[in-house]
Amino acid sequence: MEDHSLVTRDELPGSETRERLTAEEKRALKFPDFSKAFLRVQSYNTEDIFEFLAGLKTRINDGGRHAHVFAGQVIKEFIAANVVLNERVGLKRDPGPAPAFRPQPRRNNQPKENMLVLSNVAQVIDLHFMWVLGLRFEGDVQEAAIFGETFEFDEAYRHVNTRGNIPVKLEALGLNNSYDFHFSRIGSVVLSLPDDRDHQLWVKRARERYLNKLNSRPVPASVDRREWADLVTADGLLERLGLKTDGRALMAVTALLGRYMSDRPREYERKLKCAQAAVNLPARSTQSKNKERT
Repeated sequence: MEDHSLVTRDELPGSETRERLTAEEKRALKFPDFSKAFLRVQSYNTEDIFEFLAGLKTRINDGGRHAHVFAGQVIKEFIAANVVLNERVGLKRDPGPAPAFRPQPRRNNQPKENMLVLSNVAQVIDLHFMWVLGLRFEGDVQEAAIFGETFEFDEAYRHVNTRGNIPVKLEALGLNNSYDFHFSRIGSVVLSLPDDRDHQLWVKRARERYLNKLNSRPVPASVDRREWADLVTADGLLERLGLKTDGRALMAVTALLGRYMSDRPREYERKLKCAQAAVNLPARSTQSKNKERT
């Protein structure tokens, strides 16, 4: 699967919020009804959805300053494709990658209103991704209305329109100071911090760098070179984060990249050692470090 993801340093954090809305205006905010598009896109395999999103990305980017481009059926198809992929993150069969590692249109070349809508739609997709990973809330808090037995898209849309800037939203989610919930900030497009976006960009480059190395070296015919490249990249990301590498951490990070290899953590560790040997990279200690790879 070709990597169409776009994580650039010039993307601004999505801090756009509708200020001074009345209670009635807040209740009137509704997320686009993407149900028909969802049913259609749901029948596609993950690779086809990736290509579909790549086409939407090109269409939106090429539209530039034309406000009508990100509207109507286009926005519904964009949402549907991302929601379907969210539901496939971590699946054994035909898994999907996290939002940050999918084709994403640029937000900063859109008309102001489109930029706002695109940012807030992307935040709802990020929240749904976190819900798929298992994030839940209880009690009398606004987030509990979103993260229930089902994910409430309208409540999530009101939340991202009125809650505040990105650090405030992450604090409300309990995700401002750690990489809890399966590294969900690393997998999010808008609900992430500047360091997270640096890590996303590093991951994108590292995957290609390790894949190029593996393509130039003999490996057993049964080996999936992209899988091995993702394992070495996952280990490198954990090292950048100052975290130890073990099977469960590798499972969580490679799930963000659209990988599922086994339900046994030790199998991830075994494959990582083989992949590291293939690219002449020594296995590091499983103890926590904070040394960056270049």
